[in-house]
Amino acid sequence: MQFNSFEQAWTLVRGLGGGTLAVLGTSNLNLSIVLACGALLLGVQLAQQYKNDMYVLLRLPVPIRAAVYAAGILIFFSFGEYYGEQFVYFQF
Repeated sequence: MQFNSFEQAWTLVRGLGGGTLAVLGTSNLNLSIVLACGALLLGVQLAQQYKNDMYVLLRLPVPIRAAVYAAGILIFFSFGEYYGEQFVYFQF
C-alpha cells in the first residue's frame, strides 16, 4: 500500500483507533496487543542492528530466556481461539 500524502497515512492510523476496526468487531484491547507486539519486534530489530548480531536473543542468560519463552506460551494460550468454525478445507 502506498500513500500519496502524509494526510492519507494519518487518516488510516486514526481509523485504527476505533473507526475502521470497530466496524469489524475489533476492540481497542486487540489494537493495544498488536501495537505492543509491534513495539517488541521493533525493539528486537533495533537490538540486532545495534549489536550487529542476529542471535542477540539467544545470547541472553538462560533464566531470562526461560521467562521469555514461558511468557510467550502463556500469551499464546491466553489469547488463542479454541472454539472456532471448522476449517474450510475440511469440507471437501
